[in-house]
Amino acid sequence: MKKISNSVKLSLLFAALSAVVIIPVLVYAGHSFPVADDFYVENAMAEVLPSCRSYLLAALIWVYRYYMGFGGFYSDVFFSFALTPVSRWGITGLRVMNVSLFIVFFAASFFMIWSFVRRILRLEIHIAWFLWFVFLFALINNYDNSEIFTWYDVVSEYVFVSAIMMTGFGLLFMSLADGNRLYIPAAVCAFIASGAVLNLAILNCGIIFLFGIYAFLYWNKRKEMLTVFGAAFLGALINLTAPGNFVRHDSITSNYNLLGAVKHTIMYEGYLIDHKVFNTLFVILALVVTAVLYFKLDHDKIPLEKDLDAKRYDHPVLLIVLMGLGIFMINFPVHLGYNDPNLSGRAIFIQDLATYFMLFLWILYFIGWAKTHKKPLNMSAENKTVMTVVFVLAAIAVIRVQGGIRNFATGTMIVSSLNGDLEEYVRYEEDILNEIAGSPDDDVVLHRTGLRTMMYVKPCWLQDDTEFFINEWCAGFYGKDSVRMIYTGETE
Repeated sequence: MKKISNSVKLSLLFAALSAVVIIPVLVYAGHSFPVADDFYVENAMAEVLPSCRSYLLAALIWVYRYYMGFGGFYSDVFFSFALTPVSRWGITGLRVMNVSLFIVFFAASFFMIWSFVRRILRLEIHIAWFLWFVFLFALINNYDNSEIFTWYDVVSEYVFVSAIMMTGFGLLFMSLADGNRLYIPAAVCAFIASGAVLNLAILNCGIIFLFGIYAFLYWNKRKEMLTVFGAAFLGALINLTAPGNFVRHDSITSNYNLLGAVKHTIMYEGYLIDHKVFNTLFVILALVVTAVLYFKLDHDKIPLEKDLDAKRYDHPVLLIVLMGLGIFMINFPVHLGYNDPNLSGRAIFIQDLATYFMLFLWILYFIGWAKTHKKPLNMSAENKTVMTVVFVLAAIAVIRVQGGIRNFATGTMIVSSLNGDLEEYVRYEEDILNEIAGSPDDDVVLHRTGLRTMMYVKPCWLQDDTEFFINEWCAGFYGKDSVRMIYTGETE
């Protein structure tokens, strides 16, 4: 019987650990229900479908209307409107759609990491599985985000378009490594990703730009990088110059508070970094990734790096400053556009993607600097084992300080899925929607003891005000003149 290699064993281990993170997310996505903009999208599609009788054409009509009157994010609008599941297949369709889009996201993130690790760095497959697990764990557990798991509008616009962006990155890495024409579909993905909300469009352009400068200067991959970055930049330019961007901003505020936006961006970025450093496993995971790659990377075995001099690794401090500036540029248009000192959960999801992508690139750069400017470290197997034990104990200590694994998203999701809390909460929200749909009244009045919410689930959030935008969209979807929710007690 053929002996299973250590690489295969480690791959299976990290694949299993990744499944522990992924499955609860899919369970939550599978308990989705329509909220907020989900109703608006369905109402908007119902407005134009009778005249065009095509979901594709109806979506394109709304892409144009948004572009002229609300925002330039053409890809987001197209996917959100073209995929509208509720009017086609009801809540079950919505759940299938959200689960499917998250599966695409997870698959795209693995493809991106696999492509870089195997084709660019030429490392063993278990390193790809390891980095994928770290990426997923950090993305899901380093911020208690209640907007990205069950809200269809966000899943279709932020999660799915991010998946397209990562697919483009993976295709680009394969093209650079193998010298093929996969940079052409990579450019298509880059163009689509730049049609997202502005912070995601800036992330897309920024990563391609930073990585592209290196590939352009040192790997001589000029045709590939110019093509892909050109597509990303063109898409972002189309997005940024949309008349709807200015119409939307003017509907919120008549002023552009530049200094206020700068202040809010810096302060909130500092707040989020502080949260990651002191309340999550962010630092430990970064150190583990650095240690693993330091001892695994051999630049002489990387075809694109072989025989290059060390001058390209001279400025690790400058690069980390550029990373901070990059995150600033991603968040700044959000603070400026909304004139708000805070970021929504969906915007923080984009910042988290930016943080992990750019930190990974910096770790690779730092390792290059350390190996070419300092005496390389050589550790015995025993010392590596001790270091591993130290990292594990440090991780356990952080988890205990934060109240146990249940206080992390993955733990909370697993427990709430198994003990019935998730099912019970979703049933509460479904009862509200069913009561509206089944009411014989045109002006529906509902009564509940108090507003109920659940972590990692976007609530219906109906209010006492019939003119509240969510109330209006919900009423329109169910064919009612108005919907009113009266809370008779305290918030639960």
